[in-house]
Amino acid sequence: MSSPLANLEETSSSLNRTEIASSTSIPSTQEMQRTSVNKTQIQHKKSESESELNAWLAVNPSKPFPILNLPITIILQIFTSLDIPDLDSLKSTGHQLLMTLANDSVLHQHRLRSVGTTCLEPYLLNRPNRLDLAKTKKLKGLNLESKINSGSYLHSPTSIKTYETSEKINRLIIKNKLTKALETRPIFYQLSSFNLIDEELKKDHVSASLAPMIRLLKRERVKDQLARQMRYNKLLNGIPIHHSNSKSWEGSN
Repeated sequence: MSSPLANLEETSSSLNRTEIASSTSIPSTQEMQRTSVNKTQIQHKKSESESELNAWLAVNPSKPFPILNLPITIILQIFTSLDIPDLDSLKSTGHQLLMTLANDSVLHQHRLRSVGTTCLEPYLLNRPNRLDLAKTKKLKGLNLESKINSGSYLHSPTSIKTYETSEKINRLIIKNKLTKALETRPIFYQLSSFNLIDEELKKDHVSASLAPMIRLLKRERVKDQLARQMRYNKLLNGIPIHHSNSKSWEGSN
């Protein structure tokens, strides 16, 4: 007599055989006919669209190409080569299809991967290396050039702390030097006594840019005073003042 376990194994094996047979069964002729009909319909539609586009291009060679007649995949492929301002202008056209395609997140991700690398490539090739950055003091640290040449790690926590403390010490040294220099500098009046500061700036409290104009005005005042004094002296001595020289000078001018 057969045991119940053997019966269960036989039934399970028979079920597995039927499943395998059903999965590997040859498709029927109806299914094959349906797939062939679908393929022919798709090919017929493609040929019709291509013929319509060719006919339109033959009739209208100078007009702009009707992009809306193209499939969406081709429009997206065209949009991948556009820049962000061009996509923004497409969004402002008001056409619903163009707006949705220009706002597509997959399109922008593809642009960042394809166009972004080509835009950044010349800048990445011309960027300075770490040694040049250390020489121009754009990359700051202690003994960076030796570290870069030796290939050691640049910015460890201890090196950052030592660099910050050295900067603080340098600032304190500069501060002490400036305070000593300011304490020993001469006073404003001492500089004027040495003729290092103009008297006009000292008395009138004006800026240095106006000092030449003040000097010129003072010279003109002195000239006017001397001319008046000479005329007054001539009148006192009874010498007539002749205007012929002045008239001849004016005529020559």
